[in-house]
Amino acid sequence: MVLNENEQRALSEYKDFLLRRFSQQVERLILFGSKARGDSVASSDTDVLVVLRKRTKPTKEGFYPFGSADPTWREIVGTTFDLLMKYNVNISPTVIGINEYEEHSPLMTHIKKEGIELWRRLS
Repeated sequence: MVLNENEQRALSEYKDFLLRRFSQQVERLILFGSKARGDSVASSDTDVLVVLRKRTKPTKEGFYPFGSADPTWREIVGTTFDLLMKYNVNISPTVIGINEYEEHSPLMTHIKKEGIELWRRLS
C-alpha cells in the first residue's frame, strides 16, 4: 500500500470522524481496491469498507437496505465530500452490516484477502 500524504490525512480524519460520531456502531474499517493493492493511478478513488454492528436483513429482492434513504448511510457517505474538498481525495465508502461482512460472497472474499484493516473493534 502506497498512500500519499493527502490520502493518509484524509483517511485518518475520516476514521476519526466515524469513530467519534458512530463509536458504538462501527465494527471495522478496511481499505480495499487499488489503493490497498498498490496499483492505483492518479484518478483512483480510495475504497473503504465501513462495517457496522447493525445487522441487516435483505429485502425481498435480495438487496440490503443501506442506501440513500438510510440516515446513517447518508452521514457516512456525505462527510466524504468535505474531505474531497479539503484534501482532493475521493473516499468511496461501502457501508454494510456485520452479517454482510460475515457472509461468503465474492466481494467479501476479495476484501478479506487483499484489504488492509484500518481499524477493528476489539471484543
